[in-house]
Amino acid sequence: MASQQNYIQWNDSLTIDEGVIDDDHRYLIDLSNQFIRFGNKFENAAQAKELTNLLKDYALAHFRREEDLQAQIGFPDHEEHKKAHAELEENLSKIKGIIDENAGVDLQDVSQQVSLLLRRWLLTHILKHDIEMRQYAPQIRAVSAGTVPLKEVAFL
Repeated sequence: MASQQNYIQWNDSLTIDEGVIDDDHRYLIDLSNQFIRFGNKFENAAQAKELTNLLKDYALAHFRREEDLQAQIGFPDHEEHKKAHAELEENLSKIKGIIDENAGVDLQDVSQQVSLLLRRWLLTHILKHDIEMRQYAPQIRAVSAGTVPLKEVAFL
């Protein structure tokens, strides 16, 4: 089992809008932590692929939602943020590739590689790029009022 220090912990420094963006980020962190927690216990590559696909699909839907909200509020760094998301999408494809290409190898080693990559990109992105949206939190909450968290819509 992974030690607590390997898990990504939500804290106030990660808060962006106290709304849908934070809900999405919390769920992304939860999915990442599931990978860290179960990575050493995957019985086969299919289990790892299933969680990786869920993580990738959810992240891509979150990126589109975030970009849409940014466009609606006139977020000034919208285009740069889209580029950062494209980079993250590439990283997620690499993660998926690692799982897909290593079906017959030691899943523990592969899961450690993937866990490190997940941890790095998720925290770095939130703290470097998403944090810039914090000052627009009231506008984000206004345009996203009544929006259902993604995890409740498409990823059950």
